[in-house]
Amino acid sequence: METADEIFDDANGDLAVGDLDSAVEKYRRCVQIAPDFFDGWHALGMALMKLGRFTEAIEAGKKAVELRPNDQIGWTSLSLFYNRAGHLSRLTSYISPNIDPLVCRPNHWRSVGNVERLLKFWHVRDRAVAPVMGW
Repeated sequence: METADEIFDDANGDLAVGDLDSAVEKYRRCVQIAPDFFDGWHALGMALMKLGRFTEAIEAGKKAVELRPNDQIGWTSLSLFYNRAGHLSRLTSYISPNIDPLVCRPNHWRSVGNVERLLKFWHVRDRAVAPVMGW
């Protein structure tokens, strides 16, 4: 029987050659075998986002940030999934109570405008997100 790491590596190969459907199936197997596998949840979300399956990507992203609540890459990816789905207000309601004060000062980011500035900071180099957010 293959390990989650072996399946993950195989899924990454599928992703590299553009076989997103196969990669998603393998990433799902990874997280079924190892439900606490952050990299598997994160990669699953990214592949689902590339396929335009934003609702599923958001759920995978939420699982990733639950596993590593202080991981900036996890939060950045989750915000990207919400942005691509056009759900900034849902992200705002999710991020405010969950963000760790060690990552940023939560009282500073309470309003929607401040969360938008936080997301702009996180995605300033992402040309695909910038037009969605109006930057």
